[in-house]
Amino acid sequence: GLPEELKKRVLKASIEDIHHIIGFARLVIGESATMASEAAVLGVKAFFISDTKRGYTIEQQNKYNLVKNYSNKELPQVLRDIETELSDNIFLKKTQESHEKMLSEKINTTQYMIDEIEKRILT
Repeated sequence: GLPEELKKRVLKASIEDIHHIIGFARLVIGESATMASEAAVLGVKAFFISDTKRGYTIEQQNKYNLVKNYSNKELPQVLRDIETELSDNIFLKKTQESHEKMLSEKINTTQYMIDEIEKRILT
């Protein structure tokens, strides 16, 4: 169960709103690779904490500096890095620039699917 001192911090929101919540966050910290990656795609830096690694979060770290990957034993480093990131006056600007770079190098998968479907229907 959740420790008593944290219960007052539980977010009371619908799960359907999670991407809106992430999109307006300054930083996402957690143990879900999916949520960390989705935060990066939304332009929010994420700290992914897990003893298992994912290629896509490693790419989002190494190529775009939008995700930081940590093992569970690195929790003290996570806390120091959170403080460092959030005390950086241009943290959000750097995150935005990294996000723009990532989006410019990736395809829009929705548009790709539409184009492929139209190509097959119209030919």
